Amino acid sequence: MNPTKPNAFLNADPVATGDPASQVIRNGWCLLPNLLSAFECNSMIQECVRLIDENVSGSLSTRGKTFGARNLLDHWDGWRVVLEKENLRSVLSSIPGRECGLVRMLWFDKPPGAGWALPWHRDQTIAVQKHPVDASPFSKPTTKSGVPHLIAPDGLLQNMLTVRIHLDPMLKENGPLQVITGSHLNSESTALENETDQNCIETILTSAGTVFLMRPLLLHGSLPSEPDTTMHRRILHMEFAPSVELPGEVQWRDFVPVRTGGREIRSGAIRA
Repeated sequence: MNPTKPNAFLNADPVATGDPASQVIRNGWCLLPNLLSAFECNSMIQECVRLIDENVSGSLSTRGKTFGARNLLDHWDGWRVVLEKENLRSVLSSIPGRECGLVRMLWFDKPPGAGWALPWHRDQTIAVQKHPVDASPFSKPTTKSGVPHLIAPDGLLQNMLTVRIHLDPMLKENGPLQVITGSHLNSESTALENETDQNCIETILTSAGTVFLMRPLLLHGSLPSEPDTTMHRRILHMEFAPSVELPGEVQWRDFVPVRTGGREIRSGAIRA
């Protein structure tokens, strides 16, 4: 890390205290334990696996193993039960704010026998309706499962919130998530460059039904699963933005206002 720049990681508090919104603002992440019941988790797993098996959700596979899916908002509304949880709604009303909306939803899994490690990274892409001629201040247009994406400016990402719903327990044996506490405060740092950063690494272990909140700019990765594990590590990944409005000609691919409980659709091509 450049010694001439302040080390934002030093300002983080690995032993988070205070309300969840304050923890996210300060540390870049927070846990909401046991937000969903075992029944709710199992129902979500069954419904999502059915969509993936029917190949209608932009599923992602390698070596015969399905590890993810995009475009779930087009085909499934079972996620709405999450917005009924008051603890989560309270956080969303604070960050990203009362006018926030769900803008993307992904499915991640580490199936047995395919438990790779994920290197340190930040989540910087957003799903949009199209690639405009002038996309500034967005950049690097790509297309993923037929959906246009852009790299978003830090000013937008700093005000977004990712909600990861852990549908299985996340233990050491099934490739747990790791984060660098406070790294969302210094988006110029891209790697572990000194011992201080190493001390800020947290390995996240959770029970099924726990929700992990994080800023998209938080550096995160994951450990590999143990070779003989029989456990999946299935996660519903939801991204929330503060407003339906975006700079310039860019428009969200989907925007589902939280205050309506997901019943009102704005922008995009949602078919729920």
